[in-house]
Amino acid sequence: MVKPVTELKKGIVFREDGELWIVENYEHIKVARGSGTIKVKAQSMRSEAITEKSFMTGARVDIVDVFKKKATYLYREANKYFFMDTENFENYEIDGQMISSAKFLKDGMEVRVLIDDRSEIVGLELPKNEIYKITETAVGVKGNTVSNTNKKAILENGVEVSVPLFVNTGDVVKIDTRTGGYLERVK
Repeated sequence: MVKPVTELKKGIVFREDGELWIVENYEHIKVARGSGTIKVKAQSMRSEAITEKSFMTGARVDIVDVFKKKATYLYREANKYFFMDTENFENYEIDGQMISSAKFLKDGMEVRVLIDDRSEIVGLELPKNEIYKITETAVGVKGNTVSNTNKKAILENGVEVSVPLFVNTGDVVKIDTRTGGYLERVK
């Protein structure tokens, strides 16, 4: 739906040159004489690249309604990921290139499938934090409980992350799925 650029706000999705962008930051710059400028920091929903875009105040953009549907991750086959809608049991097939955080998926994980106004799947939203079991890491050393030093660890889904020295094989940890960063050990 084509609307004035002034309706862009944080979290709004718009289409430009066939690509979907989500607004991260919005700034309206007014000048003394002449028209103002709208500057947005936007993230591509395909590549997750972040760029700054400028628009004249009178410009119009194609704002896209994006719906979120709860789904459960089922399995992966080659570069395709399969999910099931938790309400109507409809299955979704998503190309792996659309999911930058696919490595953090695990069986039965609840996610949100993003569907645009054309009924096309445009992305996937994982929970911000998820709990994983450590399957492999170097042995922790007694006394290394308050240190900034990290070591590599392998999660139950095969992803390698950096964890503090006191974390051991078999421990359960909370990981930020957006950054892959360690948050805390879960008891």
